[in-house]
Amino acid sequence: MGLQEHYVKLLTSMDNSVSMFGLQFLMKDKLWHFSARQVVGYVILSFYPFFIIYTVAMFSDDFVHIMYCLTTFAVFVSLGSRLYSFKFRWMKARELSDEFSVAFERMSKSPHIRRNFEEYLVFCEKFLQAVKWVLFGCGYSLLYSSIFIFLWTGEKLLPYEFYIPFFDHTTITGYLEIYAYQAIISKLSLDILVCSVQHFYCHIFLGIGHLKVLEQHFGDLNEVIVEESLQQDRQAIREILKKIVIEHQSHRKIMRSFNDFCSIQTLIGIICDMFTLIISIFLTMSTNWIQGIGIILGTCSDILASNFMGSLFVIGCESFEKIIYNCKWYCLSADLQTDLYIILHAAQHPVRPSIGGFMALELQTFLTCMKNVYTITMFLYNFVV
Repeated sequence: MGLQEHYVKLLTSMDNSVSMFGLQFLMKDKLWHFSARQVVGYVILSFYPFFIIYTVAMFSDDFVHIMYCLTTFAVFVSLGSRLYSFKFRWMKARELSDEFSVAFERMSKSPHIRRNFEEYLVFCEKFLQAVKWVLFGCGYSLLYSSIFIFLWTGEKLLPYEFYIPFFDHTTITGYLEIYAYQAIISKLSLDILVCSVQHFYCHIFLGIGHLKVLEQHFGDLNEVIVEESLQQDRQAIREILKKIVIEHQSHRKIMRSFNDFCSIQTLIGIICDMFTLIISIFLTMSTNWIQGIGIILGTCSDILASNFMGSLFVIGCESFEKIIYNCKWYCLSADLQTDLYIILHAAQHPVRPSIGGFMALELQTFLTCMKNVYTITMFLYNFVV
């Protein structure tokens, strides 16, 4: 299987994650039109905030119960931003995939580069499958545990703390009807989340692999340059430098398209994760809510994983810059050194993954988020409790 075919397989797998409600955006055309399945999905999701408002009104005198209701509201906002990107910013995702397709065509012409990048694609496929099953496992465990408790003890415990008007959750019929809606919205939410997260991790990982391709080109350059020789193969050196310039410009286009598509939804996602963390930690401290520990760990892991991938990309950029410094530039003539300096200058100002275009996606941002979560949570806890 070639690089392009393997990449198309990955994109198709992501699209299949959201095919139940017709939300495909990576390999599907005519995305401006709304299908019947899409309308059903949007309607199901749009009812959720009204049910939250209804539940909050029911327990307006119970602050802790209101906090329970809001634990999943931030997730709804995050899903809304991802869904907006699917429907109205899909052209940026297409630009990203088209640029990768062109890059794969160039890589396929070099056997050793094609062979090395195939390893990245195979690992990426396995990693995305692991991400998918972890997310599905976490999401469905709440549904299964609720119905298991109901069947075992008869306690009518809903997966999420919100109710639907005109349905009495204290009766078996009402409980099962509300549970059915919550199960459907869980399926829809998980599909959107899995597709979005896989798309993010896939392309940031392939972006790191693209930097390794550039490093391999510099390895080829070092093999061509002969030390302690006044006569260099200028034609071969210029050909390799041309490949490096083309590949690096392609890499910058890829990362710009990546930021255009993912930057805002990453910002909204991290803000929503912080909001969920604050509420969950507050409830766990106030009421010994044991289930909240799972939400806390999952949310922290989400913020940590995305920022960790950003740090890996930064390390890849620094490694590429180091390769340029360590190449045999001193053996080149002045005009070739000038060409190499232009490449170095571009490498010193890489297009990195960002959060909303103003914050770097790296572990330092994770620490800043955790610091703000701690400060706000302790203020809320001391103010209320």
